[in-house]
Amino acid sequence: SKLIKVSLKKITMWKDDAELLLKDFIESLYNKRKINILGKDHLRSLDIVEACINSAKNGKKIVLKNNFKW
Repeated sequence: SKLIKVSLKKITMWKDDAELLLKDFIESLYNKRKINILGKDHLRSLDIVEACINSAKNGKKIVLKNNFKW
């Protein structure tokens, strides 16, 4: 398989996504609703992002393991 370069919007890694999670959490408190994204889901997405970075660096496929026990 071939890797394809994709253009993405400029973000500050780990900062922008954390701000969105906190914003959703605060809004859920004010509006008395469940949060849209659970912390465990965010950790899984960070695991995927890290695998993508490592794959891009070494050009190899990364096999993800479920390291979370919940």
